[in-house]
Amino acid sequence: MNISYFKPRKPFSFSAHPYDLGTFMGLWHSHDDNHFLLNLYRINEERFFEYYNHHLNYALENNLISEEDFFCHVWQIVQTRIKHLEIQDPFSRNHAIHRQSIEKLQQFQKYLHSIDQWNARPSHIVIAEKDELIQNQKIEKLNAELAELNQYEVSLKILIDDGHLPTLIDVIQQLR
Repeated sequence: MNISYFKPRKPFSFSAHPYDLGTFMGLWHSHDDNHFLLNLYRINEERFFEYYNHHLNYALENNLISEEDFFCHVWQIVQTRIKHLEIQDPFSRNHAIHRQSIEKLQQFQKYLHSIDQWNARPSHIVIAEKDELIQNQKIEKLNAELAELNQYEVSLKILIDDGHLPTLIDVIQQLR
């Protein structure tokens, strides 16, 4: 029997919590990821925190998985479903539903990114984000240096009147 990390709905419970997974007959554990995503499609972006924590608390209370592993499990489910929906036929009658589903999953992925404290996402994504952060820091540093050097920039150009060019050349040679 597969272990489900998500809180299942109790069989024949007609007043179940809205975030519990399954039908009134219960939850088929081999389809828990589908039920998780179907519920996700129905909730607003503001409730992602409640939804995620509802299932996380269930998994932690029952010692099913660690918080980091739960995060990785959910991330993998979402990532796999996005990939699956992206390769679907764009001319099928379900294309609009697939686009809405991808959009909702990407919103949830942004939420997951905001709570990722382990950098548990795929390494190429983490590395790309870290590289971007380093580049932005370098740009900020160089902009600060440029602003500092611009303070010493002369605001007025040297005006050399006729006949005073040899004087200017003499001053430049003395500075050397």
